[in-house]
Amino acid sequence: MMCINTTHLTLQDVASFTLKNNPSKQFKEKWGDDYVSRAMQLWRGVKECYLKSEVCNFTAQELLFAMSYEYAVAPYSSENNDAIEFYRWCFENLNEKQG
Repeated sequence: MMCINTTHLTLQDVASFTLKNNPSKQFKEKWGDDYVSRAMQLWRGVKECYLKSEVCNFTAQELLFAMSYEYAVAPYSSENNDAIEFYRWCFENLNEKQG
């Protein structure tokens, strides 16, 4: 996984990155029949951490999952949020975790 420059981040960057780094299959295998509820729970947890500016204790895989999930559901969400800022926060945390 490569580090992403977040200064001029675009949705195209996010689309390309999430397409290549989507851990959904691993989470589906791990969670089985609970996938939908666990996916929503993880995504909401990551979003809440971002919105409250809390310290990110999520793993790189969990952040990647939340980014992929956000990219998939954001166009259909009733929430009015700045998705680029959420993705930037995720990338910054991923970059920190990579050292």
